[in-house]
Amino acid sequence: MGLDKLRNEIRERTGRQAKQIAEKAAGERAEILAQARKEAKKLIEDERVASEEAAKAAHIEVSAARLKANRMASEAREDVVREVIAEMRNELEELADSKAYEKTFAQLVKEGAKEVGEDFVLHVRVKDRELAKKYGPVGKEPITTIGGVIVSTKDGRVQANNTFEALLEEHEEEIKREVFAKLFGKER
Repeated sequence: MGLDKLRNEIRERTGRQAKQIAEKAAGERAEILAQARKEAKKLIEDERVASEEAAKAAHIEVSAARLKANRMASEAREDVVREVIAEMRNELEELADSKAYEKTFAQLVKEGAKEVGEDFVLHVRVKDRELAKKYGPVGKEPITTIGGVIVSTKDGRVQANNTFEALLEEHEEEIKREVFAKLFGKER
């Protein structure tokens, strides 16, 4: 239930950020498309006057310009989506340093323990060692993460990676689809 709440919080934040980033990206996108249209119109006019052979060459150039414009627009959209995901990561870093983190941490431990069983070890960043001791035994070696926990069996054979990075990675395509749909009105 807490993971769903975290996901919902991430989605809500994503929506707000996506709107801000979309406004910025809309201007850049319009410039790119206007420039591409301008180039395409010039090519079309130049080639209309030229011979049939030149017209064939112009058609090829126009197609290339359109492809280039489409590629540039697509790259701009992808850049915006990457920015949103980077901002989500920053917000997760902020969450890991907030008072609300303990509740999230407890939920991540609970869900991880459910996956690996009762006899588990918690693997956490150095900063979370004391917090983790409230919920179970802590592994000797700290992990490098922005937050969250890896819950494993004592022998290490079974693991539930509930670090923020793993959760972002696990849901990255879903997040990208949602951000893309919110920003650009359609899925990739």
